[in-house]
Amino acid sequence: MNEQENGETPTPRVGPLNTVRDVAKELGRLYRAARRGELTPGNAAKLAYILGHQRAALETGDLERRVEELEQIGGRR
Repeated sequence: MNEQENGETPTPRVGPLNTVRDVAKELGRLYRAARRGELTPGNAAKLAYILGHQRAALETGDLERRVEELEQIGGRR
């Protein structure tokens, strides 16, 4: 039985969240859905909170990569 057959609302598809830009786009979609009344403010806030953590994780990973690159460059001198 799928979600529509048992009366549940289907979960919307979310694109990849591999970059900060992807997360920002998803936050925009989330905001617009909440403004249209498709999500309760509480659910929108919960999802925005999760997306904020996804953004922070991506930024941290990017910083780690940059530091490693700088350390490799510094080690060659």
